[in-house]
Amino acid sequence: LSLPDQKIKEVFELKKDAFVLLIRGKHSGAHGLLQEIKGNQAVYKKDEQNIETLKKYLFVLGDKKPLIDIEVEHNI
Repeated sequence: LSLPDQKIKEVFELKKDAFVLLIRGKHSGAHGLLQEIKGNQAVYKKDEQNIETLKKYLFVLGDKKPLIDIEVEHNI
């Protein structure tokens, strides 16, 4: 999004090799590269390990690497 004209500059698709952040579930705050989507399920790779989660828990931050920096805070 560009400012002040509020025009969309780029759209990231939920597709293979997208850099994703998990926004819900027990892995909330984790991130990695999307490997595949199977119906409502998705598999992403983090530290050489494939992890399955719900597709709706993913938020795309870029293609192969994040376009923005984020800081995740965990409240225990």
